[in-house]
Amino acid sequence: MPVVIALHGGNGTAPRRARQMGFNEIGDREGFIAVYPQGVNYGWNDGRGTPEMLRRQENADDVAFFRALVGELRRLPEVDPRRIYIVGGSNGGMMTHRLACEIPEMFAGAVAMVASLPEPLRQTCRPQVSVPILMMNGTADPLVPYGGGNVGGAGATDQGRVIPAEETLAFWIKTNGCAGAPEETKAPDRDVEDGMRTDIRTWKSCRDGAQVSFFKMNGAGHGLPGRSRTKAALAEELGGRSTNDFDSSEEAWAFLKDFRR
Repeated sequence: MPVVIALHGGNGTAPRRARQMGFNEIGDREGFIAVYPQGVNYGWNDGRGTPEMLRRQENADDVAFFRALVGELRRLPEVDPRRIYIVGGSNGGMMTHRLACEIPEMFAGAVAMVASLPEPLRQTCRPQVSVPILMMNGTADPLVPYGGGNVGGAGATDQGRVIPAEETLAFWIKTNGCAGAPEETKAPDRDVEDGMRTDIRTWKSCRDGAQVSFFKMNGAGHGLPGRSRTKAALAEELGGRSTNDFDSSEEAWAFLKDFRR
């Protein structure tokens, strides 16, 4: 069976991510295995590389960890080694970008939610193979700014920086050798009261059969789309409202399921 590896965000846990993303239920229906790894001190060494981030994550070699994890999964008789996917949100989404940069050959596809490319990786990210990738970014995200900058908000200085979401998108379009204009659609406006609409752009003519897809969530903040309906008041105050026009986990699987490495 295929495998979806789902990464929690900063200060997150694997069991909480399992409840939030619901990949167990989707996997039961669709026939895939969900895997929820746990990061050192509730986070991932995603490439932002500030002294505080490295201290907090104990300078963990998480790229080596995922290389080993995928190696273990590939040896299991239940697993299709050509269909191992990586999905993450926030800190887990930035780690997803880093893994797509550094060990893309290990994954048949990637999904990064409310996350952009950490700034230091702009100079070092040189994938040797194409990797299908779906990004979901909110234009009103105060924690991972759509226009790039300090992670955690304007006043934060110790959590590193990301490049703009549109530059991250352009990077993956170029890296994957995508050509021509994208297909452009909108997600259905299922929650008309939230005042948010999502523009979808997808590049299908990419090298080695890869694709790049981008969900621009206009007016949305920091949260898993369709999976943050019960967001705590403090979390909404810090991260803003999330769109419920689509289910991020369902869209992630719909994007990933046809790709093979």
